[in-house]
Amino acid sequence: FSSRRRHTRLQGDWSSDVCSSDLVCGVSLLSGSANSLLQGIFLGLVLSLSSTAVVLKTLTDRGETSTVHGQVMLALLIAQDLALGLMMAILPVLNQPEALGRALGIALVKILLFLAGALVLGRWVVPRLMQHIAATESNELFLLTVVAFCLGIAWVTSKLGLSIAMGAFVAGLMISRSEEHTSEFQSPCNLVCRLLLEKK
Repeated sequence: FSSRRRHTRLQGDWSSDVCSSDLVCGVSLLSGSANSLLQGIFLGLVLSLSSTAVVLKTLTDRGETSTVHGQVMLALLIAQDLALGLMMAILPVLNQPEALGRALGIALVKILLFLAGALVLGRWVVPRLMQHIAATESNELFLLTVVAFCLGIAWVTSKLGLSIAMGAFVAGLMISRSEEHTSEFQSPCNLVCRLLLEKK
């Protein structure tokens, strides 16, 4: 996909989350399921999300992660996990409108820091690290580095209020882009990422 298509697709992903939340909020208020607007917003935010672990596992088992619809679903999952960070920041302060702006600002800073860090690691740090590890010709050291990296990224995302599934997925992407990432280590890497996804 071109950058323009990716940008349009990301906008569509977040737009679908907003529309789903608004729809659920409206229906819950009209049906009496929610007694207040805050309760309606809470229900809308919760029900607008899908499970990254379930969808990604299904796509992987069916071998559809590289297809067009698979890529669209992965983009949707990433957008939802990014939105999850904002949702988790908003929920505690729904009854405190004066604190909403500050909570959103902090959540946005965390998300931007994670995206910037992932970009730097994936483009400059991880390829060089894998190159040095591969130069040792130690399969055990390479595998240990992959496992530690996946666990580390998942830990960082959990501390930032993002999902562990997103951390595992991003870690797998960064490692898979490395020239030293061969099929010999693809299965162990996928296994670690799947275990982390199942923790969600």
